[in-house]
Amino acid sequence: MFSSPIVTARQASSTDTLSQANLISSLACQFAVQGICPICKISGGNWVELLLRPAGKLGWISPERLVKALYQRSGVAQTDRTIIELGLTWLGRQPSAMKLSINTHPETLLDRDFAIWLDSMMIDRGISPGQVALEIIEFADTVDLAGFLGELRRITELGCSIVLDDYGNGSTNLALLAEGLIDVIKLDRAIIRHVEAKPAYAALAENICRMASDLGVETVAEGVETAADHRKLEEIGVHWGQGYYHSKPELVEI
Repeated sequence: MFSSPIVTARQASSTDTLSQANLISSLACQFAVQGICPICKISGGNWVELLLRPAGKLGWISPERLVKALYQRSGVAQTDRTIIELGLTWLGRQPSAMKLSINTHPETLLDRDFAIWLDSMMIDRGISPGQVALEIIEFADTVDLAGFLGELRRITELGCSIVLDDYGNGSTNLALLAEGLIDVIKLDRAIIRHVEAKPAYAALAENICRMASDLGVETVAEGVETAADHRKLEEIGVHWGQGYYHSKPELVEI
């Protein structure tokens, strides 16, 4: 664990986090969790992803637009830190150990000693780093790659998992894989929804899984909606599945 002095978490928790929590409430947001379930894993722990969902009058907008609104209102890093802190607080209250995935923007990892702050949040809540996975979206070349890789190393040294989210639907950051900083690849639903009916998509998913296996990385399929999807993904060799076939999102009190 890091032993450097905590500045941002201690000083900001009573003001910034409160204002952000009020912001989330004012925008009629709610939280849900969705299970990530074994496909080709012999056994698997209790693994869920934290989801931010609109509520009330904003119930019609997409989760993506909701997150963008929060980012525009209060900034990317502060919004992500609040969601992570609320998610970890919920995780610390659970009666049995589980793993929680939380979506995190790449810019957030470059903000103000993020790894030190994350470490303090886990210690304060009695959470093992192995229970925490940060899902990082593929990103464009505008992100400081060298700095980003350094921050990822600090987070993996804590013991947290790093998940490369929506693989196949954005800029492919092969450097993250080549540097051994990714634990899990999530195959984007744009690929998964066609694997059962279109051989080319199945071949693409199979090749991604083969690459992941060569690198010692596990795979998750997003958007698994039918038994046919599950059977095809099992045949391909995907480790985990996420979607309505396995588990529907359930609202939780944060």
